[in-house]
Amino acid sequence: LPETAEPHLIGLDQMHWLNRLELEHNNLRNALNGLIDRAELNRAAQLCAALRHFWVVHAHLDEGRRNIERVLADWEDGTIGTRPSVKVRLLNAAGCLTFYQGDYTAARSYFESALALSRAISDQHGAAFALDGLGAEAANCDNRMRARTYAQQSLQLSRAIGDRWLGAITLITLGELARLERDYEQAVRLYAESLALLRQVGDRWFIAIVRHNLGQVAQDQGRYAEAEAIHAECLTLCRDLGNYRGVAMCLVKFAGVAALRGCCERAACLLGAAQAVRMATHTAVETGALDRLDYERGAALAKAGLAEDHFNTRWADGCMMTIDEAIAYALTL
Repeated sequence: LPETAEPHLIGLDQMHWLNRLELEHNNLRNALNGLIDRAELNRAAQLCAALRHFWVVHAHLDEGRRNIERVLADWEDGTIGTRPSVKVRLLNAAGCLTFYQGDYTAARSYFESALALSRAISDQHGAAFALDGLGAEAANCDNRMRARTYAQQSLQLSRAIGDRWLGAITLITLGELARLERDYEQAVRLYAESLALLRQVGDRWFIAIVRHNLGQVAQDQGRYAEAEAIHAECLTLCRDLGNYRGVAMCLVKFAGVAALRGCCERAACLLGAAQAVRMATHTAVETGALDRLDYERGAALAKAGLAEDHFNTRWADGCMMTIDEAIAYALTL
């Protein structure tokens, strides 16, 4: 089932397959545990790699990482060797999960290992994926030169092998680098190129991420109504996909606009609601350079506009919201 689902998890019927895997999640857990217990590590590794995008989008990051590291630990112990091509996929999956957990040290290590092995066996897709991961990791650690070098190498390779999805993802990193340098014209151009490719492929989750970034550009340039409209679109997409990490990020973006408009009570409540979503779904606060900067700027503005006890009260009000209540509150503009 996961191997059948895998190509669809980035396609037009993405939501159907994400929901189907979620319904089968307990069975998938049992199957994976059985494979690991029987030391069928090649099959276990294939299963983990196939579930990577599901684990990321539906925020099963801790579980996914734990399973992958169990397989890798057995491989390192010499219990049984995994095929090199399978191990590349597994290492890249581990890099993805740790990246989205904000554990950039681990992500870089996994992606570097995947890159070295993929080059050794002439696995171009594995190399392009690892290079994209290294570029995203470097961007989130504010190492712009290293990020741009890796991202450009990944983009060149993904174009050579005709992988539109991977090329689109790498264009997002390059767009974020341009935004970090306040080159908004270049950032919008790169986001637009990425968005066109993603719409061809059909990955609604990454479409939401690109639109999310375009909303932040509008926000940075003072186009608040446009920014809120884009954030609302992204919030709805993330809700429908069951991506609550994305929901939390959208709530933070709404808080940023509210703070810039001087609606500091609303901003404080939205920040608390974002924290509630993170707590309910075990997702981390923004740790990347750009998202952290956006978060801290909005929080600072909200705190500056309210007495400390008033800010804390409104934050606590947001923390008491359910996920559905938080989404409804944000969409009530």
